[in-house]
Amino acid sequence: MRKYENAFILKNINLLDLTKSESKKTNVYVEDGVITNISPSLDLSTGFQEINGRDKFLLAGLIDLRVQLGSEPKQIGNNLTKILKSGVTTIRDISEPTNLPKKLSRDLEKGLISSPKVIFSGPIIRFGEQKDSGTIIPAHFSKNKIEDLIWKMIENGLEHFSIEYRESAVKLEQLETVINTANRYNKKIFLFVTDQQSLAKVENLAVNCLENISSFSGEGNKKVKLMPLLGSKVEEKLNQNLSFVAGSGFGFASNELLIEELKRYQKQGMSTNEILKSATVNSAKLLGLEQEIGSIEIGKKADLLILSKNPLADIENLESIETVFKNGKSHA
Repeated sequence: MRKYENAFILKNINLLDLTKSESKKTNVYVEDGVITNISPSLDLSTGFQEINGRDKFLLAGLIDLRVQLGSEPKQIGNNLTKILKSGVTTIRDISEPTNLPKKLSRDLEKGLISSPKVIFSGPIIRFGEQKDSGTIIPAHFSKNKIEDLIWKMIENGLEHFSIEYRESAVKLEQLETVINTANRYNKKIFLFVTDQQSLAKVENLAVNCLENISSFSGEGNKKVKLMPLLGSKVEEKLNQNLSFVAGSGFGFASNELLIEELKRYQKQGMSTNEILKSATVNSAKLLGLEQEIGSIEIGKKADLLILSKNPLADIENLESIETVFKNGKSHA
């Protein structure tokens, strides 16, 4: 597969517009990793490399918000390459090792790893005396100790916070201290709910995303994003004006890629347009990156997918990816 660098035009390609659930034939201009123009008129005077997009479809790069890369360097590199080639150009990683972010960041900055953008959101914060891995906040920790702990995690490079809610182990005031401290530093908060019965106690807290959801009342908290329990039914929530984001669970129980979870959403009744939005524009908004990624617009990063089949017709057509562009650089 040819490599297209620096400046190119995707000619006569069918751009997928998820705001209207339709495709439109146009020309997309990319220079230095950024989309510089989108126009039905073709301008060949630019001298840009021309890429024929006839009968092809163009989608914004996918975003996977539930990934655990692990801690072994070779494994991480292989996982990142595999994820990128599947069409995922941004991931949220909740790996446990607290020294992972800085080390991985250095490798990524040096271009040593072919990789999607990585948003660090681990290790998971847990409460009580659990034997599970992660950052444990014991029941005796004071408010000041918790605040100091959160600040140290931010200093270590943590971009967002992942918190596990297990009612039997959590003191609500401790949970609120973690949330309030993270909010003070403008960090996004993902609350992983292990007990669906106690969801009502936390669904209105000031968090950005509730994970592992199989039920949600939505009362008074329409702004929160929902990441469904892997493979769970979602059709009963589609008429509640709620916003979904997508996560594969890669690196947890299996190494299934995001496409497999998106297929489950389709089988459970979600429209292809809503599925694609969950893995693009909705997730970009949740991460606070909607000005950079998540849709195909002038000024945004050229994180793009060229497909031979239209995923708006069938989500399984995401498997027809021909080229992945990350920051305008193509990957076979």
